[in-house]
Parts: sequence; C-alpha cells; structure tokens
Amino acid sequence: MTTRKKKILYHCFLTFIPVIGLLLPRMSRAQAVFASNLANTPNGSFGVANNLWVAQEFIWEGLMVNGVELTPNLILNSVQLQMDPASGNPGGFSVSIYTAGTSLHLGTILGTLSGESNPQTPGLYTYTTPGITLTPAASYFVVVTDTTPSAQGSYNWSTTTSSGTANNNLVINDVYDTSADGANWNATIRQSIAQMAIFGTPVPEPSPWPLSLCGAGLFYFIRRRKA
Repeated sequence: MTTRKKKILYHCFLTFIPVIGLLLPRMSRAQAVFASNLANTPNGSFGVANNLWVAQEFIWEGLMVNGVELTPNLILNSVQLQMDPASGNPGGFSVSIYTAGTSLHLGTILGTLSGESNPQTPGLYTYTTPGITLTPAASYFVVVTDTTPSAQGSYNWSTTTSSGTANNNLVINDVYDTSADGANWNATIRQSIAQMAIFGTPVPEPSPWPLSLCGAGLFYFIRRRKA
C-alpha cells in the first residue's frame, strides 16, 4: 500500500470514529413511559394508617417499537398520588415499591420514595424514587402506610374504577391489597383502583450494528496497515 493510500485510509478511519459516537446515543435513546388514571372520576378513597396498609398493583410489560415488543428494564422515576382530605390527626405517611409475591400478594420491598410525609390537604403529591429498577413482564405494588393508628386518624388515597391511560405497556392493574400489619395481605380484584400516575424511563439498549461496524472498520484498518 502506498503512503498516500495509508494516509487516506487513516483519515477516513479517524472520521468514522466520531460518527459512531454520534450514532450510538441516537440508537440507545429511550423515551419516557407513563401510566395514569388521575383524569378519571373518583369514587371514594382508601383510608391509610399503620393498621391500614394499602398496595396498588402495576406492571411493566415492555416497549412496543414498530410492532415489535422489546424487554428492557425500567428505571422508575416518580409516582404521583391523588389524595383526599385526611381525617383526624395522622402522621408519618410513606410510599414504597414492592415486588409481587404469590397469589396476588406482596413480595419484598425495593425501596422507599421521597416526598411529602403529611399529605393532609387534598391534591396531587409527587414521590421520587432512589433509582429503583423494574424488570419487564413483572408486577409491582405502590404501597402506602403511616405511623399512626386509624383510631387517631388516617390519610385518604383517592380511588376510581378504571386503570386509565398508559403508553408503551406500563399499566395500572385492577388489583389492590390491604393489610393490618404490612406482613399479611388480602387481595381485591376488579373493584376500586387507587388514583395515581407512574413515570419511568426504559434502560437504553444500544443497537449492535454501530458497534459491529466500528469493530469491522478497525479490523480492516489494522489488516490494511500491516499489508
């Protein structure tokens, strides 16, 4: 190979590397997904106390892209809860994410969310997650409780009768669980559904073809240079 050809090939390769750098983020960029029934008509509320735990089920089913279902993990960003006026004088409200166990019951806790610990006035409250990762085709629960007994008062989580809207297979299910101690749960199906919205971002999965192309270009350059 002549010196001129080597220089041309070398400069082409140097140009090719930043192009790949631009392609990879474009191929791996993921669009946020959500599920919400906040626009639905409310029909009541769940009382929440340290002897009235409430868990609303949801599921991450995966992305649909051009008719093809992908299954990346999902980073849970935040959860919004529609709260009604509290009764009495409750305190220490908390929101957590649990896995699903057997027979529509709860499994293990994945993390506690950050947000308002005293949502006494009616309104929408946002709780952010510490980077909880959800796997596809699996059910999870948004679990709420507080530190005071129902005899002292309770927070009230608004309910509705529909799962509402969703995009890309993040779905609020028509299943909720209740518990008096956070350990033993009773499931209820196809009745009231807690009003909430869930927001997440699929974990980016870079397309393999830019990486393969980059490797092939590097291999070709090394072989030609040796020749």
